[in-house]
Amino acid sequence: MPWPSCASGSNGRGRTGTWPCSSDTTWPRPTPVRARPTSEIAEALGLPVTQVTNFLAYARREFRAIVLERLREISGTEAEFRLEAMELLGVDPTDVAV
Repeated sequence: MPWPSCASGSNGRGRTGTWPCSSDTTWPRPTPVRARPTSEIAEALGLPVTQVTNFLAYARREFRAIVLERLREISGTEAEFRLEAMELLGVDPTDVAV
């Protein structure tokens, strides 16, 4: 099933020419990427599994913090921020240290 076309964007609100595509354009689905086991990554890098696990946990925390910070900037209300955080990250932002 194709993704929604560009016609559902600005053209549907009476604006034309805003989207750089025609109403016939559909977006391809992304190709799934196989997640590599931490042990495989560690072996490829020549690092202990625990170190790779810690690096990945740190990266996830930092990513979450950046997303929440930006989300707070663009949200109109606290309720909207919390709802969007739950939908995007699956976490209550009050439970995440930022």
